[in-house]
Amino acid sequence: MSSAMSVVPTHAEVTRDSLVQVALQVVIATQADAEDAASLLVGLIDLEKSIKAAHDPVVNAAKEAHNAAIAARTEALRPVTDATSHLRGAMASYQKKVEDEYRREVERKQREAEAEAERIRAAARAEAERKQAEEMERRRVEAEALRKLHAEKAAEAIEAEPVPEVIPDPVHVVPLPTYVPPPPKMDGVQFRTTRKPEITSLRELCASIGRGDVPDYLVKADMAQIGNWIKANRKDLPGVRMVEVKRTVVKR
Repeated sequence: MSSAMSVVPTHAEVTRDSLVQVALQVVIATQADAEDAASLLVGLIDLEKSIKAAHDPVVNAAKEAHNAAIAARTEALRPVTDATSHLRGAMASYQKKVEDEYRREVERKQREAEAEAERIRAAARAEAERKQAEEMERRRVEAEALRKLHAEKAAEAIEAEPVPEVIPDPVHVVPLPTYVPPPPKMDGVQFRTTRKPEITSLRELCASIGRGDVPDYLVKADMAQIGNWIKANRKDLPGVRMVEVKRTVVKR
């Protein structure tokens, strides 16, 4: 003999299943079919009410107990949540401050290195210009001495020589060390930098959607607010039309 017990459906379950099966097979082609369907709909709604009346007390009690448990947990966690939120914010702000100082120090070191390299290059140019000036002065003195010896052509030849181009000697600039110790790490804590969008102008965003520059799914229309606005202002909105929705309402 099998130990498994057969489950005998209750009268309410039989009534429910019978009504459901009949309702699911309804095809309305005539007025009589529609009236029968309306009668079935009323019976199903009554059945729905009786099912809710039987189960709602347990469901509501469980819901109230669940809400009470959540509220108790939330209340117990609130000071901890506030404290952790404060610490997270303070630590993130401090870390950003340290990283900003680190970045500024690196940039300062780089500027110093670039300035030193430019100073060396400027000194090389000044040295080349000094040598050019010395060469020009040497030629002037030599030409003047030749003229005193009545060697005019030789003096003119010296003066006619091309002016030497100012070409600084090759300079190998050794970059200054720009290493800056990175911000120290904290035991058990790490920081993540993420990016999130922030709308600065909804009008510009919608205008770009209107131009077709970006897809329209980036903005979600609030249909409830749109409907309320149209009803309150009694006028249409561009790109919006009012459509009729037929619903079946049981009158008791």
